[in-house]
Amino acid sequence: MDEKSSRPRQNYIKAAEKAKKSRKRRKHTQSKSESNQKQSATSTTSEDDDFEIPGYYYDRVKKKYFKILAYQHSHSANAITQKKLKIKQDEEKRQSFLVIDRKHNKIQGALSKNIVYHVNDRQLKGLSEEKPTLIKSMMQNWKMRGKQRVSSSVDGEGEYSRLEHPLFMLASPSGHHLMCVWSLTTSVVQRMQMLKVEEKQQSVSESLPIKVKPHGVAILQASNKVTDLCWGGGGGEDPLNSILYTTICMLGTGSSMALIRCLDSDSYNSMQCVDFNLGFKSAWTCAWDQTNKRFSIGSDKASYLMDVETRYMLEFKTKSRVYTQLFSSQTKQVLFSGTALGVWIHDLRSRSVDPVTKYHHKSCVSGLYLKQDENYLITSEFSGKVCIHMMSH
Repeated sequence: MDEKSSRPRQNYIKAAEKAKKSRKRRKHTQSKSESNQKQSATSTTSEDDDFEIPGYYYDRVKKKYFKILAYQHSHSANAITQKKLKIKQDEEKRQSFLVIDRKHNKIQGALSKNIVYHVNDRQLKGLSEEKPTLIKSMMQNWKMRGKQRVSSSVDGEGEYSRLEHPLFMLASPSGHHLMCVWSLTTSVVQRMQMLKVEEKQQSVSESLPIKVKPHGVAILQASNKVTDLCWGGGGGEDPLNSILYTTICMLGTGSSMALIRCLDSDSYNSMQCVDFNLGFKSAWTCAWDQTNKRFSIGSDKASYLMDVETRYMLEFKTKSRVYTQLFSSQTKQVLFSGTALGVWIHDLRSRSVDPVTKYHHKSCVSGLYLKQDENYLITSEFSGKVCIHMMSH
């Protein structure tokens, strides 16, 4: 009986000894890798000491010596000073640390099973070919923990009490209508509603001389997130009868969409809807051409032109993300795209996909405005600057 009772204790002691040995092996390998890094660093410094000559700098790439000049005598851009050498050494150290961090993040990202990490990484770095399939495979392994009944009734006085933050506000040219997009509390649904602005007699108790009230049918967007909207998209001559807006799936499992909704309908079920599936292309902004019944979509590295009737799509290169777009007011044959590199101007009558003219900016372009005579283009940047460009015909 004593031998049988002592066996579990012996097994426990053996397991503890194995765990200690594995810990020692890990510490030994870590210390060995650290010593190797130190040895490599010391070897490079020792090699630098071998080639070092007082007052001169040895360039390993060019394999030449360069004289270190004083700061007051360094008028040339290629002159080497102590300040420039220190900046170069700091940059080399920073690049080496970046390489180590990229390797570590790549390993952690590949091993991570947390879907929040991959979604956040996708929002920061943009679209990739591996992320949508990875997130989709991870979502297939989700398990249902419970069910909650969601009320489908949105009519009544309590519907506007759920409005949380205004995301977009688009004014009509006359200023009598506003198209707004709100987020709803305790929900991922976004509500789109037209507001009618009416003037009223200003009294002492009331400070605002206008009255704003809902007009038309509300649009509830639940599947994707709204990224931009503009007036137009319908078949009539009045562009205010319909709205064009773009959406994007933040999880990467769904397709980006361009949607047209007619605002003259009596109810949401009778509303005329036209949908355009853009696939996995990101849709960040849109613009409508009422004359030719077509619209443009601003994506990550290109602008897309879509014909509504034929659904024929053309691609124009921009090399960076498009934040805002605008058609020329007179001919409608010129497309202005505000990107992270500046304004790219494409001639839609040309067969070339490259821009005709470029206006470079130091910051991302956030807004475009073209005067009626099309002689001046006014742009705004994320940095807060407003630029005026003189158009050359």
